[in-house]
Amino acid sequence: MWKAIATVAVWGGTVLLAHLFHLYDLLSGTGAAWMFVGAIVVTISIWKPEDEKEE
Repeated sequence: MWKAIATVAVWGGTVLLAHLFHLYDLLSGTGAAWMFVGAIVVTISIWKPEDEKEE
């Protein structure tokens, strides 16, 4: 359950920040795209099975 909550928090925060930064011209379209790439990487690391994670 915590993985689903963490995923929603990551994506919700990413969408909100990217929208606000882009709205106030603090972030370019490319910067917003990199934020989404970062969210994808974090989501993959959250959902990666425990036995495959490095200790």
